[in-house]
Amino acid sequence: MLWLNKMPVVKRCFVFDFTALNTIEDEDFYNLVFSHIIVSNGLTKTTRSGRFSDLDEVIVQLLQKVGKAAVHDTGVSNGVTSLELYKKLEQAGVDADFYVSDKFAKIYYKGNAVKKFYDADGHLISVNFLFCHFSPRIGKAFFLSRWLFTLFQQKKKPDKSSLKEIVLLAPPVYKQIAAGNILLPDFDVFETRAIQSFTFLRCMNVLMPAYFSTDRIVEGVNNLKNNLVEGGYLLLGRTDADNVNHASLYICSGGQLQLIQVFNRGFDYNNPL
Repeated sequence: MLWLNKMPVVKRCFVFDFTALNTIEDEDFYNLVFSHIIVSNGLTKTTRSGRFSDLDEVIVQLLQKVGKAAVHDTGVSNGVTSLELYKKLEQAGVDADFYVSDKFAKIYYKGNAVKKFYDADGHLISVNFLFCHFSPRIGKAFFLSRWLFTLFQQKKKPDKSSLKEIVLLAPPVYKQIAAGNILLPDFDVFETRAIQSFTFLRCMNVLMPAYFSTDRIVEGVNNLKNNLVEGGYLLLGRTDADNVNHASLYICSGGQLQLIQVFNRGFDYNNPL
């Protein structure tokens, strides 16, 4: 299948059944299928291994002093960097409950012959009808597919309880979740107040000025702060085009965030650049 995808014309004719995503064990094939999923805001979910290695070392040292911890990595894309942190904490003997989340960590579907796929906001993102695939974001050459997609759209969003879910995380991450070693809560950076308060919360490459206004970013940071225990830590930042991490580490003290460490140029959420 992978070699067929290298053929310019043939690869355009593939229709992937996303419902089988979590059964794929070959990581290269998984990534191929994964790359065809685009949520309603047009974003795909990509990252790379080793992206936060420099930050991971600091986190491990920090949490070794804490004792029992609840660690939450949010906005994790496909989760490979989260798994790296999880393994480093485990190797260092840090006793921690480990959570990962991403608003678009799941898609949902219903149907058999006609399968309709929805993102976390309940927006229809694609339709599989037998061997045909309909999507609003498919190539312009497949204009008929784009048009047929509109026939399946509906104004009323589906009830999630009537849908089946597909986890959009890399296979080794999914295996850890299925085994119960890593927890996957439904979490929205701007809205969710988790039942569990966290000792450490990481949010990288999410609250970005390219995506949100400063007011909206501050709103997100305040919500994250409210999900921390007193004395809990929040790591915010971004990765630039040269793969350098610019981040700031805050501690929650008296209900306020206090800056305690800066990495490279840091990340000032009140004035994000």
